[in-house]
Amino acid sequence: MGNLAVIIHGEELLNTELDSDRPLTHDLWCQSSKDGELQPIASARFVRVHDRKPFEAKIDDDGLKARLIFGQATADQAGKYRCEIKEESGANVFGNMFAYHHPTIFNNGSLSTKVSEDQKKIVIGDKVKFAEGEKAILLCPIIGYPEPDIMWWKDDIPIDETDAIKIHKKHLTIANFSEEHVGKYRCTGTNDFSLHVDGPAHTFEASYVQEAVIGGALGWILPLIIILIILLLVLIIIYSCAAYRRYKADNYNVEERE
Repeated sequence: MGNLAVIIHGEELLNTELDSDRPLTHDLWCQSSKDGELQPIASARFVRVHDRKPFEAKIDDDGLKARLIFGQATADQAGKYRCEIKEESGANVFGNMFAYHHPTIFNNGSLSTKVSEDQKKIVIGDKVKFAEGEKAILLCPIIGYPEPDIMWWKDDIPIDETDAIKIHKKHLTIANFSEEHVGKYRCTGTNDFSLHVDGPAHTFEASYVQEAVIGGALGWILPLIIILIILLLVLIIIYSCAAYRRYKADNYNVEERE
C-alpha cells in the first residue's frame, strides 16, 4: 500500500527550459501491512521499470514507510516504479507506483529548437535534409508518462502508412525520399491522467515540427573530402618522420666512417 501516484513538477514544454524555482515533487511512498497491521521495514528500494534503474528508499524513523524522494524533479524521471520492501520478518513485498508528467520535448543538446510564437504547445526544430532517393527517418523527441500517444502530420494533413511510409511510435520512415515528401512534418504527443485522487482525467498535449527538404545527392562528398585530407596529412607526417630518421642515420654513418 502507498500513495500510488505523484505528478512530476518538471518542465513546461522544453526540457531545456527548466524553472529553478519549480515546486518540489511529492514523494512516492509505500508500506507493508498484514492483517491490518503495518510491518516494520528492514530495507527497501524503488526500481524504475523502463530502464530497471534502482533507487535507494528513505525509511521513516518509525521504520514503517519507505519513500522515493524526487525533490525538484524533471520530465525524464517520470515513469512506472516498483516498490520493493523486505520486512524485518524476512518477507518480501512488491507494488507498482507511478510518476506522471505531461508530454515534453526532449532536447539532448543536438537540436536547435524554439517555441512557436503563435501556438504555445508547439516547438519548432531545424530543417532536416535528405538526399533524393535516400531512406529518411524522422524522430519525434517527445517524452512523458503515461507514454504519449503519437500522431504524425505533413503540412497539417494526417499521415497514413503506405508501402513507402512507415510509422512506428516516435519514428517515421520514408523508403525513398523525393520531392513529393518535402514539407513540414509535425508529431503530436498526448497523454492523460488525473490531477487529484479519484478526480477526472485531463488530457495534455505537445507538438514538434520539423521541415524535411532535399539536401542534394552529393551531400556526402564534403565529409569524405575531409576524411581524405586527414588521411593525406597523416601519410605526409609518417613519410616526413621516416625521411628524417633516414637522414639522421645517414649522417651518423658518415661521421663513423670519418
